[in-house]
Amino acid sequence: MSFVGKAVTVYKVSESSKFIVAGTSTLHDWEMVSSEAKGEGKFVIKDKEVQNIKSLSVTLKSETLESGKEKMNENAYKALKTDENPFITFELDRVISIQDNVMQIKGDFSAGGTTKTEIIEVVPKYDRGEITLLGKFDITFKEYNMTPPTAVMGTIKTGNELTISFKTVFID
Repeated sequence: MSFVGKAVTVYKVSESSKFIVAGTSTLHDWEMVSSEAKGEGKFVIKDKEVQNIKSLSVTLKSETLESGKEKMNENAYKALKTDENPFITFELDRVISIQDNVMQIKGDFSAGGTTKTEIIEVVPKYDRGEITLLGKFDITFKEYNMTPPTAVMGTIKTGNELTISFKTVFID
């Protein structure tokens, strides 16, 4: 029995990954960045291209997200309820479609103690044994049962909308 050019390999999340949560406020746009996720994926590689994703899980400790401003970090961690829910996670359910090197994936995204099913478009790239998934998706504080942070006695308010973007690098 032999396999014809397809292999499923387990890859681990690399430290060169980057995760960004971005939003707005009445004062300015803002973003928080982390590169400290853990996780793994099982990918089908053929002819140096990602053909499919068999499994994928990524876990990010919420308090690794940094804005460069201590008070903003504290407010964000409070909104994320990091004392009770220290992690942001994504667990793949399935690949919905693959077209023109864009995959539409469906999975459970958890933040602030709430888990919802999200459909996310990702662009996979395979280069010298590394797999990179690039993508972004939008959520709101409200749909994840979080209260948008405020500052300066409520005079600065965070918008309800958030954009989650990522460059997740996997190595074997």
